[in-house]
Amino acid sequence: MTTTELGFDEDEGGLMLGAGWQDDEGVQRVLLLQRGTDEDLEDEHEISLGLDTYCVSAKGGFTAYGCLSRVALTEDALTLEFRPEGAEALHVPATAVVPLAGTGVDRATLSGWLRVVLAWGRPEKRPELVGLTAPGGAPDA
Repeated sequence: MTTTELGFDEDEGGLMLGAGWQDDEGVQRVLLLQRGTDEDLEDEHEISLGLDTYCVSAKGGFTAYGCLSRVALTEDALTLEFRPEGAEALHVPATAVVPLAGTGVDRATLSGWLRVVLAWGRPEKRPELVGLTAPGGAPDA
């Protein structure tokens, strides 16, 4: 597996973390982890639709909200474990392993961005975060 791209972005609509890599079977994977703004948490329409939490988008335009059960960061990889309905909606395996070796990404920055994006919105939709340090190098929440 080789990570081909890993990046972060912030704009007036929220925050985004993107990863693109090739898995063990040679399939090119792309995932975007996103969150909105604090104003979105007060929007009754967003709340009624369940859009008041982070979301994950996959290749093909598939999107699921609050779909991760666990996120683990080690020196070598970022592991994303999806709730069954999330994996099905995104057309991805239940577990996605994003290799980090050779990417040059700063683990503290990645950890900070993951915390800021995934700890936003409905508490019951937030994943368990393993191996993530206190926010650092990420935008203010």
